[in-house]
Amino acid sequence: MATGCTHSNDGDVFGNHGTEDVWLIEIDLNGMIQWQKCLGGDQWESGNSVEHTSDGGYVVEVYTDSNNGDVTGNHGDRDGWVVKLAPVNAAIQEGTSLLFDHFPDPADTEVRIVTRGTSSFVELSLHDLGGRELQRMPLHGSTHMLDVSDLAPGMYVIAAQCRGQEQPAFSGG
Repeated sequence: MATGCTHSNDGDVFGNHGTEDVWLIEIDLNGMIQWQKCLGGDQWESGNSVEHTSDGGYVVEVYTDSNNGDVTGNHGDRDGWVVKLAPVNAAIQEGTSLLFDHFPDPADTEVRIVTRGTSSFVELSLHDLGGRELQRMPLHGSTHMLDVSDLAPGMYVIAAQCRGQEQPAFSGG
């Protein structure tokens, strides 16, 4: 796991909020990206350190100039910001870790979903918090787009159906 900053919003970097965001990246022993996340607002952010927590998540120390996007409560100029990330629960163990990530969050019109590793994912589905399925899509390749333009603002759950599973594994949201 590493942290730093990025101006980018393409290639391996998704979800940049503005000028320069904190970029968190976890790689495997072969140097392959397992997951990544950008945090910040429309100004300058830089990740200084990241620590693994006992619950499987991470704590990140950040400097920030923003007061929007992911950042709230800036007191003027450059502030310190501590971010606690929940455990990456999108991993499904079937011999190797399989991950997917989604961007942007929040989304207005579409959500990009990127699967990592040797995927046994067969399809994705989108559910409301009541468990009602709103969309289902088969997976081909590693990048997928979910159209969310007709959805009301709120929280939704992305589920991944894997080969050999009768029920979806709710793995991201």
